[in-house]
Amino acid sequence: MDDINRTDGQTQLLGSSNDLEVRTGGNDQAFVYFNVTSLTDEGVDEGGLSAGTVSVTDTADSAGSTSTFSSNSGVTVFYFSVTDGDDDGIVTVDTASITGVNAGSASEASSLTYDYAATVGSSPSSDFDSSNGNAPGSSDQQTGSFAIASDAGSPNPSGDDTNFDNGGIVFVGQTASYDAADADDNSADGGYQLFEREDSDTGTPVRSLSVDSNGFVNVSTSGLDTGTTYYISNNNEPTTPSNADIRFTLRAMDFSADFAEDTVDNTGETEVDLELASTNRQSDFNVTVESDDLDDEELVQIFSEFGAFDADVDADGETDDEDGVELTVDNGEQELLTDFADIDGGEYNFTFSVTDTDAEADASITVNDVGEGELDLQNSTTTVTQGGVALITVELSDAATSGTLVIGDEAEDGYQANVSIVDDDDDGEVTVAFNTYRAGNGSLGSPVALAGDSAGEDSLTFDEQDDQTNLTNLLDSGDYIVSVSTSNASNTLDSPDNVGTLVLTEPEAPNQVLWRTSGAVLEDAEDADDEDRAAAIVSAVENEQVTQTDTLAVDPDGTNSDVLVHQLLRRVRDRHPRQQRRVR
Repeated sequence: MDDINRTDGQTQLLGSSNDLEVRTGGNDQAFVYFNVTSLTDEGVDEGGLSAGTVSVTDTADSAGSTSTFSSNSGVTVFYFSVTDGDDDGIVTVDTASITGVNAGSASEASSLTYDYAATVGSSPSSDFDSSNGNAPGSSDQQTGSFAIASDAGSPNPSGDDTNFDNGGIVFVGQTASYDAADADDNSADGGYQLFEREDSDTGTPVRSLSVDSNGFVNVSTSGLDTGTTYYISNNNEPTTPSNADIRFTLRAMDFSADFAEDTVDNTGETEVDLELASTNRQSDFNVTVESDDLDDEELVQIFSEFGAFDADVDADGETDDEDGVELTVDNGEQELLTDFADIDGGEYNFTFSVTDTDAEADASITVNDVGEGELDLQNSTTTVTQGGVALITVELSDAATSGTLVIGDEAEDGYQANVSIVDDDDDGEVTVAFNTYRAGNGSLGSPVALAGDSAGEDSLTFDEQDDQTNLTNLLDSGDYIVSVSTSNASNTLDSPDNVGTLVLTEPEAPNQVLWRTSGAVLEDAEDADDEDRAAAIVSAVENEQVTQTDTLAVDPDGTNSDVLVHQLLRRVRDRHPRQQRRVR
């Protein structure tokens, strides 16, 4: 939904990214219509609406002034023509305006919506269909919805800043506007003065005031004392505060701007919260944002969540002169994300200025110039016995948070496993356990799993059927290339960030030591619980009841023979039956 911002008594119409793209459908001319019935429904005087101006981006194109009409169905429409001077089929409208929104209705205009449409041809269509909000007559028409927002508390068409309730607050920098024509029966007498309230019985004159052509008495807060109560009066005995027409107290608007973090990256995690808040103004207000080292396009990107748009901050009549952007703070406090993606690294200072008061706040943040990042292997070579489990730790740098680990190269090694990894805990490491016994045999389950600090913290994706080479034998001994990158498996093999080597060594034959003991010791060991059996054997060895030997005593009747004990110094896991073996 695109914003319509009311400034200086006009309603500025701005489309997406502060412009409205009109497609002319191959015709030289088109008409753009805005259904503003929602304005008139809120009491805006239709007769007071008058044509404003329209500007377009491309100097070869052109646009006419706005006009208004009401159809027989009671729909109020204003429209303007555009001409496609360069025949590219598009006219981009920068701004459009309609003047004459009467003072009493501007506050009610906040948050209204209305429809827009376009028709091609040399003459406008006056039959705006109230049932669907479309201007009929062409298949090329476009429809949508705009929101209308007015400056908080500024319904005065003369451009003055704020109306206020009797006894209310006016902030330093605002112009206090009193609708004398509407509220005071003797406004025609003039003679208004501003008084400083000394106490309940006494007021001191400050300055004379006049009534403008719209019936408003306007009080500039320049030169007035903060915290002081003032009143306006043209009544008899005006120095008596009880004879005031209206009074207000001048306050300094509290305003702050704070980033949630001191630093933010320009690649990867590029967003950080910004809070804009006022403790004593709980209504919508507009804020301009300026930064010496950023252009307006960059500022619009950074503060896009706040609805930032390119504005004429320095009031020179130009919106494209890199003078800052404008945004709205809803209900006096708003915390939204800012986005510093692709912003150059460095420290940036921002000045946030409330548009209708003197309130201002500064905030700064350091943007870290972070590269896209890459993956590396903690150990360039990992060695494990064939059938064992290899631990492979992948390191992620800069903005890299995910990537691919490829174990082997099917074309070169006869085996390949593609493992997708994600560093969910952002510690810069993912450790993968690679079970060489299960490799290539999906029926045994996945050969890869997270290990160490990565278990339960990071994540990996692997399908034992689809993401590895199927083998009929145990994974052969030898050297396997290990590749890593931030890309997919194919790109990782072709253009890895880094490579290493997994070395599978052949298992050694087990060694054996022979011991002998008595039947009684064997019986004690057999009778012991599982957890106590090892301790019983160790105790027997220490008491020399189990001794190394290469001979045995055998009792012919078998009742008193030695018991032979085999000790294997190395245990090797059984392997798959081999169907083939590659010579490496």
